[in-house]
Amino acid sequence: MEEMRYIAVIFWSIMLGQVAGFIGGALNQQTYNTNYSIIVSIVFAVIFSVIPLMLDSSVKETKTEKKCLIQFKRFFVLLKLLKCN
Repeated sequence: MEEMRYIAVIFWSIMLGQVAGFIGGALNQQTYNTNYSIIVSIVFAVIFSVIPLMLDSSVKETKTEKKCLIQFKRFFVLLKLLKCN
């Protein structure tokens, strides 16, 4: 089911890229090129699909690091308590 998200992103990026390419070509008084618009749309879809995956992995790492740091601090507090007794 996770793969459907990527298919939807690619589909909508192609649709919106075609609209943006058509309007951009009209504003610049250039001919509309379907192939170029599709290629640019797919490149942006891949970029916007990969960035959240990279950010998500870094967030998971920081959460794991925080958990390890908390456990490390607890361990040293326990060691201090044991040395005092």
